Amino acid sequence: MKTIIFIFLIALTVVCRSQIIQEQSYVQQVWKEEFGGEELMDMVTDNAGNVYITGSVSDLNYDWVTIKYSPTGERLWFTDFSGNHADIPHAIAVDNLGNVYVTGESYYLTSDFYTVKYNSAGVEQWANRYGGPGNDIAYSIALDENRNVYVTGGDMNSYGNLDCVTLKYTPGGTLVWEKKYESPNNGNDKGTSVAVDIYGSIYVAGRTENPGTGYDYLVLKYNSSGVQQWVRTYDGLGHGSDMIRKMVLTSNAVYVTGYSDGEGTGKDYLTIKYNLTGGLYYAKRYNGPSNDEDRGESLVVDNTGNAYVTGYSKSNTGFDYATVKYNSMGALQWLNREDGVNHTDDYARDIAIDGDGDIYVTGEFKKADDDYQLATVKYSSSGTQKWLKKLYYPGKTSEGRKIIVDASENIYIGGMTDLPGTQHGFYNEFLVVKYIQSPYLIQSRIEMPSTFSLSQNFPNPFNPVTKISFSIPNNSYTKLVVFDISGKQVAELVDNELDAGTYNIDFDGSSLASGTYFYRITSGDFTDVRKMVLVK
Repeated sequence: MKTIIFIFLIALTVVCRSQIIQEQSYVQQVWKEEFGGEELMDMVTDNAGNVYITGSVSDLNYDWVTIKYSPTGERLWFTDFSGNHADIPHAIAVDNLGNVYVTGESYYLTSDFYTVKYNSAGVEQWANRYGGPGNDIAYSIALDENRNVYVTGGDMNSYGNLDCVTLKYTPGGTLVWEKKYESPNNGNDKGTSVAVDIYGSIYVAGRTENPGTGYDYLVLKYNSSGVQQWVRTYDGLGHGSDMIRKMVLTSNAVYVTGYSDGEGTGKDYLTIKYNLTGGLYYAKRYNGPSNDEDRGESLVVDNTGNAYVTGYSKSNTGFDYATVKYNSMGALQWLNREDGVNHTDDYARDIAIDGDGDIYVTGEFKKADDDYQLATVKYSSSGTQKWLKKLYYPGKTSEGRKIIVDASENIYIGGMTDLPGTQHGFYNEFLVVKYIQSPYLIQSRIEMPSTFSLSQNFPNPFNPVTKISFSIPNNSYTKLVVFDISGKQVAELVDNELDAGTYNIDFDGSSLASGTYFYRITSGDFTDVRKMVLVK
């Protein structure tokens, strides 16, 4: 059955406008789920649309929790791990069989790398601890096409400084090799991101410490046997603290982004592209309008080598979302800044890209009194804003930390929220939100409906298309279905959480037989049914 839906969203406005404002797409919240936790650390999805998150839970100490949700938001399982002291997960991965891998830190006399594998049902398969007498922390995990496991982080050496350590495990958990990078000056070095290519080569990004210049960017390559192929470090213009926040590996290049001390400009975004032999393509900086704090947080790359970087950048009203696009040669293509409604501090945390090349950025807008609201923006590849969606969450603070867009352009956002009445900085709930996008036409009009209502379809009788209208005065989970005279459902027109507004839906009954049909709406506590007649 073909159902064509046109949605007319009625939005509250102070100034009346005679014209109708049109947008190109509509984003709807399908579900949101919460789970008691301190901080969500990482999120992944699989090809079936399942969502996996891991994070820390504050008990007497910190424990870690891993959760699997179905595509419909049902919690399928969760596991927790509690050592003798503080245990914090940092990264998660899932293989093509649904096995889940988590790595992080676990305290036993001192902190150690701790890596665990669960099967698709959440049953632990193996767990490995790695570390010496000092504090050792694993930050990132990756899998190759044979399901070998790679972990990187920092391992304290006998001098009391960190070495960048990378481990390779078999799918069964056997340690294949361990490789350490120690800078010539014996400074603190650690890996914060790891990736593997189709040939089994491993790339590690992190930081290295040098006297007089503080921390510099660090990128390493190993072959499949763990033999170091090359190492690259980068000291920024200000010779201060330079920190990689994200690495992306493509078929022909390695991209890293983060922040770097500038010359009189505070911290700037610093984005670098290397070829796979370690050759430098470009190093590009972004300095915001106030010559102050600008922190690159995340990065995506499209299939032609364009790089998109997001983070937060200081202006005269506080921090703003700031997203930049570079072409494959590093030339700046566009810059977009988002300043929330209160014009204070707004922080972009992560970025994703879909199959059409559209860009999605999530983070949080500041509301008031240190409260924040999860906010997500979508841009076209040319930088045009397509929509801005803020999470409707009365009385609660929320933040977006991770974003994933799947092949069907469903959007998954992982973050944190609080209990009503608490403030920013006191999060106690993991938060996962799923949005869908529809190619429906949205038209913004003048006034908000004050009551729920379901109107009689028009025309009636109809052949084969009729219009069904309904109104909801507040954000509500809404279901609109059509069924025949025997009570059998023949169409589902709406099954989502909708924003407040009035909606007009064109229902196409061309695949149905002539006869009497009924349509029923359920929205919040409101339910109504009306009859319509199809005459062919």
